Amino acid sequence: VGWHSTSLFGPFGAAAAAGKLLGLDPERLKWAIGIAGSQAGGLWAFVEESNTIKRVHPGLASKSGIIAAFLARDGITGPSKVLEAEWGGFYKTFLHSDQFFPEHAAGELGSRWEIRHAGFKPYASCRRIHSSLDTVFVAMDKHGVKPEQIRRITIHGNFVHVKQLSRFPVHTILDAQFSLQYTLAAAMLTRSAGLDQYTEAALKRPEITPLAQRIEVKL
Repeated sequence: VGWHSTSLFGPFGAAAAAGKLLGLDPERLKWAIGIAGSQAGGLWAFVEESNTIKRVHPGLASKSGIIAAFLARDGITGPSKVLEAEWGGFYKTFLHSDQFFPEHAAGELGSRWEIRHAGFKPYASCRRIHSSLDTVFVAMDKHGVKPEQIRRITIHGNFVHVKQLSRFPVHTILDAQFSLQYTLAAAMLTRSAGLDQYTEAALKRPEITPLAQRIEVKL
């Protein structure tokens, strides 16, 4: 519905990490996580104008978690049921549903480490574009497809794909990184999806437009 997950989830993890580093006892660590919930936020509104505040969201989330830990250390209390509270709890508020699964957050705590599933982006665009890039590179490398042979590319996705990634022409670097049309056109013409494709000069290349206009994103 418009929440940015980095800003929304980040304060909880940052509070837990900072609290452990501060040596908080269990009660104060619980407060820290509860206080983090009062600072969890961040909206996708930046995508409409390609605002660079997106790049600051991880830092804001980390700052919120650190502040939460120090407040808890100094005696500021936080809700002990910030996730599962019946009214105003994270699950109810964020999910807009009576159905949620706390074990997804707390199950195997201390033995399952989600950070082990994180990785570096192989391409310099939004992560949701990467599967389409993989497909394009396979078509070109294994099947010899050339840009001049393309009549139309249609990418089917969900509402988020259409809302976030169907944008052309592009005017800023962030615009381009969220544009399936620009990114795929640039990749087909250069066989690259690295940072070299996201510069002010790269955005102005006239050969991008004819190919990008043949790419559509739909439900």
